[in-house]
Amino acid sequence: MIMTLKEKVEEVDQSVLEKKEETLDKENLEVKNDVSLDDSCEETKKETDEEIKSDEVIFSNEEKKETPSMDYEGDIPFFELEPIVDPDEAVRLVNESRVAFTEFHTKTMKNTKILQIVFLIIVAGAIFAASFFPQMLTITIFLVSFYFILMFFQTKRTRKKINDYVEDYIVKYGLYIDSYVYGNNYMLKDIKLAYKHKIDLEEIIKNDIYKNVIKTQSRDYVKGKMLGVNFYCSDVSFKVGNSLKDKNYKVPAVGKMFKFNLRLKNEGKVIIYLSSTKEGKPTNLDGLELTKIKDLDEKFEVYASSLEATKVITPSLIKSLSSFEIDDNLLDLVININSKETYVLLSYCDKIMVIPYDKPYEKESLLQYNKDVSNVIGIVNSLINSKEMNKY
Repeated sequence: MIMTLKEKVEEVDQSVLEKKEETLDKENLEVKNDVSLDDSCEETKKETDEEIKSDEVIFSNEEKKETPSMDYEGDIPFFELEPIVDPDEAVRLVNESRVAFTEFHTKTMKNTKILQIVFLIIVAGAIFAASFFPQMLTITIFLVSFYFILMFFQTKRTRKKINDYVEDYIVKYGLYIDSYVYGNNYMLKDIKLAYKHKIDLEEIIKNDIYKNVIKTQSRDYVKGKMLGVNFYCSDVSFKVGNSLKDKNYKVPAVGKMFKFNLRLKNEGKVIIYLSSTKEGKPTNLDGLELTKIKDLDEKFEVYASSLEATKVITPSLIKSLSSFEIDDNLLDLVININSKETYVLLSYCDKIMVIPYDKPYEKESLLQYNKDVSNVIGIVNSLINSKEMNKY
């Protein structure tokens, strides 16, 4: 049985209410600082060491436990999406969940500061008294030791509860957005969401777009059928370099990666690239040549293993490609069509990829993602109607 959006939200809401009733005593984790990236879209591809730590909180939260659920496929919980027709409703639900989290965080920090002040006053008083009454030295040492032990355990306890609350919000965030984008389109069937499911590094490397991928992160795993073609889509980030110890690594793309069970009938590979910055340009181009395609806008770069392979770029596909607009939101588009599978990578700016905490989620971000998914459907429609492709 698949858990519905309504059931999942009710379960998360119950968990949230229980957490709100508990008084938390200590916390040295500033969530807002940990989970936010720089507001500039360009910073997505120029992460500092501080942002890497932030990115790991956004993408992983591996210390947290899975919310209990009886709806698993193997060890992965999948949830069915119930359509949210109105984009304003989806945005409202996301922001209500966001506000609930920020209020909880504010209350937690207030309780933490009060507790710290109270204990510091007690310890300071004991130290002051010991300076006049040496016989109180033993009591003072005990109080100081107790203070640090208490702070240690309360910090650990609070961190876990903060992480749990963050997780509640993140799950709702994914459910509401994906329920609008994927839940309304009749061309999408059997859609399921496993927000915390992560794709293995080896699986992501198979997209054959970038060389020397040393680390990836993923979340928001959606799978189903698009025009009858099996697919999945996931948030992904790429880090490329010589090793994880190399500080000179690059982040060519952070965005949405689609994989489709579509392949060329004959051996070959075609990469189609569109960008304004060229920062996310594919690097795994061995054996491919830059090829000019008739009637395709020159802003697109096409790399192909042979002229035979470029036959997949039909007038229908050219028309579908023209629907994409590179701007401050969509930074790069990469399509890899080969004899094994087909990938589409949409690289976005921070506004779309970073889960908002201290700022409202914007309708513009939702509409951008929804428009691009519609354009991806157009790409798939063109490919399945091409005599050069096979569906498997």
